[in-house]
Amino acid sequence: MSKVKMLLDVVNEVKKEAPEDVPNWNSKLAEAKVNLQNQIAKGRLLPRGVEDHPLEHFAFNYSVQRDVRAGHVMNIMKKFDPRVCCPVSAVKRSDGETLYIFDGQHRAVALALLGWTKIPVTIVETDEPAFDAEAFEIVNDSGILRAGTEEIHRCLLHRYKMGETETERVATAHAVQKIFDECEIDLEPKRVRKSPGKCGPNKHYFSHFDYAYKGIKMAGEQGLKDALTAASWFAVPAAWPSSASGHSDATATTPVKKTPVCDRTRSARTVTIADSIVEISHARPISVSTTKSHNTSPNCWVSVTGSR
Repeated sequence: MSKVKMLLDVVNEVKKEAPEDVPNWNSKLAEAKVNLQNQIAKGRLLPRGVEDHPLEHFAFNYSVQRDVRAGHVMNIMKKFDPRVCCPVSAVKRSDGETLYIFDGQHRAVALALLGWTKIPVTIVETDEPAFDAEAFEIVNDSGILRAGTEEIHRCLLHRYKMGETETERVATAHAVQKIFDECEIDLEPKRVRKSPGKCGPNKHYFSHFDYAYKGIKMAGEQGLKDALTAASWFAVPAAWPSSASGHSDATATTPVKKTPVCDRTRSARTVTIADSIVEISHARPISVSTTKSHNTSPNCWVSVTGSR
């Protein structure tokens, strides 16, 4: 199935789903549109197209900007790929040629250190004295959505699919996903599980991406698979919350036919799936806590806390 979506298709999806996901979506959208018209009436337009300017044209206003962090600059340089280097954003006053960067300080420093003599920039021309402070706040307080572990995992899987199989992180992501697929457990965040059109096909799911990677790192592929297999002995549909499949958010107690996992008292036990992975990866028994007894049923009753 293709993962490519046209922009207008995504916009239509947002229009359809947002009113259910965001409180007062329609009224807030209408308010935002009115605010935009007010901004345009004041002559506030989108930045002009990308231009290349020499390093000497740029400056930082440190009454607005955060202090430069050498470690962050190094992180940019270590992973630097010119194809994904976005232009910096800067403001230009009418009384001079200096470009005050309000977004992209570390990027600009990295480019200079790597040898660039000109930097691509989008420029906002305004004489509003506090514009760079306002822009910095907007960009850093409301405009950034950092990629979560699930998005990074998906990107690593795509890199593997495209033939990049030697990179350790990429190979690890592929191995993790392969194990979850073999165990018939969907590795996905809770918000995806709630969406009927986006959730995985399996009866159970697991949302702790960090635990999945820790499990394979500490115990290897077979260790992670053993942990998931053992945990799935306890797992029941109601213990893996998902409105998409009718599952409940509550911890459930249900009969399990695999009696070897329980003792002869047939006591109910609570096991967190994420804890199971850590426990098994350390080659220790899964820790359990008795919550109640059930001596009348011929089956063994087990209570499982699902992934949250």
